[in-house]
Amino acid sequence: MCRPVPEVCGMILFNNCFDDLTDGLCEGVVTHIYGPPASGKTNLALIATANALGQGKVVYIDPEGGFSAARLKQISGEKFEDVLNNTLLVEPTTFDEQKLSIARLDEVITSMKISLVVVDSIAMLYRMEEDKDVRMLGRILAQLLRAARKYNLPVLLTNQVYSEYDTNRIRPIGGQISEYFTKNVVELCRRDDNSRYAVVRRHMTKPEGLTVEFKITRSGVKALNECRLDQPTPAADK
Repeated sequence: MCRPVPEVCGMILFNNCFDDLTDGLCEGVVTHIYGPPASGKTNLALIATANALGQGKVVYIDPEGGFSAARLKQISGEKFEDVLNNTLLVEPTTFDEQKLSIARLDEVITSMKISLVVVDSIAMLYRMEEDKDVRMLGRILAQLLRAARKYNLPVLLTNQVYSEYDTNRIRPIGGQISEYFTKNVVELCRRDDNSRYAVVRRHMTKPEGLTVEFKITRSGVKALNECRLDQPTPAADK
């Protein structure tokens, strides 16, 4: 399985498998994880939330309504109550509420010790807007990047995907805008047989195409092989 990583660029980790793939969540950097439904995005967000315990509170912005205390309990085990009390859960139901919750991050970060900001997922409410303008998404991404840099915090974004009409390529919602504001980008993929793998699409220190096969378990995620560069072909491109 993926080897242990003794030194990583961030203080917030996932587990050995994904830390080998990503170096953890880097301080001052927005990490972008995108993929189709049930590919593991929220699981990784909850794992990072549990692992932030003892370093400061986690701001968990949940536009999808996918935050599960039961799943967090499975992941965090005996630490569950402490992890839950360490989590500031924000549940916007409109894109305006989401924009407001992100605009207020400065106020929250300066009033208490924050170790991690999670948005799961960044574009769900944006997709529901009747008059969508990608610049609206760009503005909140810029605010998140500013907060990451100003306060030297790791920020984790998950994102939904769509298939390009002409090429059938899988792309994150927001396209180039969502990619512009994020330095570390990982795609989660599901095959027709429900097997899963993660691919580095861009990273400050890791090679593009670095891949690990994984499965979702009761306690989180588990690698099925060592990280490698011989990237499997996404099902959408077959």
